[in-house]
Amino acid sequence: QVCQKSGEISLLKQQLKEAQAELAGRLGELLAVRAQARDARSELASRDEQTRALQARLHAKTAELEVCANELQRRASEAALLREKLAQNEAQAAELRRKLADVTAAATTTGGGGGGGRGIDDTDRRVREDEEVNDDDDEEGLQGLRRDVSRMQVEVEALREKLGEQAGAFEEERRVWLEEKDKVIRYQRQQQSYLQTFQRNRALEEEVRRMAAELESRDMEEVDAHSEFSYKNAATAGAV
Repeated sequence: QVCQKSGEISLLKQQLKEAQAELAGRLGELLAVRAQARDARSELASRDEQTRALQARLHAKTAELEVCANELQRRASEAALLREKLAQNEAQAAELRRKLADVTAAATTTGGGGGGGRGIDDTDRRVREDEEVNDDDDEEGLQGLRRDVSRMQVEVEALREKLGEQAGAFEEERRVWLEEKDKVIRYQRQQQSYLQTFQRNRALEEEVRRMAAELESRDMEEVDAHSEFSYKNAATAGAV
C-alpha cells in the first residue's frame, strides 16, 4: 500500500510539473498577446494621428477647390463677355469696311469731270463749286470712315489678344483645379482606408483584451485547482 501511495504521489508530482509547465506556456502566450495588444494600441494611436492630419488637409484642399471653382466660373463668364464683344466689334468693323467701300466707289465715279471752255456761265460755275464742296465732304467722310475702320481693327486685335490670354489662364486654372480635385479624391480614399484600419485595429484590440482576460482567468482557475489538489495529496501522503 505504501508503494501504491508513493506511485500515486510520484504521478501527482509529474502531473503538477506538467501543469506548471503548461501554466508557464500559457503565461508566455499571455505576455505575447499583451505585447501584441500594446503594439496594436501604439499603431492605432499613430493611425489616429495620421487620420486627423489627413482630415485637416482634406478640409483645406476642399476649401481650395471651392475657390478654384469660383475663379473658373468667373473666368468663364469673362471669356463669354469678351467673345460677345469681339463678335460685335467684328460686325461693326465689317459694316464700316462696307461703307468705306461704298464711299470710295462713289468718289471714284463722281470724281473727275471735265467741262470747260470760255463760255462757262455762272450756273456752270456754281455747279462746279458745289461739286468741289461735295467732293471735299466726301473725302472728309472717307477719311473719317478709314479712321473708324482702323480703330475698330485695333480694338478687335486687342480683344482677340485678351481673349487668347484669358483662354490660356482659364486652361491653366482648370488644370490646377483638376490636379487639386485628384488630390482630394486620393485623400478621401486614404482617409477611408485609415478609418477601416482603425476599426479593424479597434476590433482586434477588443478581441485581444477579451482573450487575455479569459486566458488569465482560466489559468488562475487551473493554478488554484492544481494547488488544492497537490495540497490534499501532500496531506494524504503525510498522514500515511
